[in-house]
Amino acid sequence: MVWGRSHSVRPAGLQRPIVIGGVAFPTYRLVVLGIAVATALVLYLLMDRTRLGAMIRAGVDDMQMARAVGIPVSRLFTMVFCLARRSPEPAGS
Repeated sequence: MVWGRSHSVRPAGLQRPIVIGGVAFPTYRLVVLGIAVATALVLYLLMDRTRLGAMIRAGVDDMQMARAVGIPVSRLFTMVFCLARRSPEPAGS
């Protein structure tokens, strides 16, 4: 829009709306919403149900105690930061 026109990068299969109960919903937005919900669920389960999540929570809550019981807090936080900073290449690059 800044350069005068916008480009759609939506796949052809997601162009048509889905009609549910007489109301049309954009397919692309429903797919994006589904991916967001799935990602949130996976992150919740990772943080709540795994040993890695327990170590991250322990490091956040009490870093000195986590180090005392052998959790490599600095390395763990570096790994979490690197995973969070990883982003896909912009379209067209």
